[in-house]
Amino acid sequence: MKNNIVNSYDIILDDGAHTAKSIQISFSFLFPYTKMYVIEDLHAPWIKKRYLGKNDFNTLDVLKNFHVHGWKSKHSTVEEVEYINKNAEIVEIFIRGEENRPSSATCIIKNKSSYS
Repeated sequence: MKNNIVNSYDIILDDGAHTAKSIQISFSFLFPYTKMYVIEDLHAPWIKKRYLGKNDFNTLDVLKNFHVHGWKSKHSTVEEVEYINKNAEIVEIFIRGEENRPSSATCIIKNKSSYS
């Protein structure tokens, strides 16, 4: 996948497989290459458990608690976690529906290193 990255991007929109694992792997790997990263359909693991692997953390929960705990994903390398914790800033988390069972959730994450 790295061979397909030619430079940095203004925005990356994750509309992938919607599993916690795929979202966390994609974000961890691609975040350094963009100014803004948008993840949509974060609510999928809340609604259908097939999107949440055994012992996985729901990505929506990880992002909602990012300011307290930092990036917590077993699908990220140590280097990726360090980069994300240093450079990620949650711009907004949009949740539609009930807080504990959203019908839609999207997060926008800013890469602070792209704006320095």
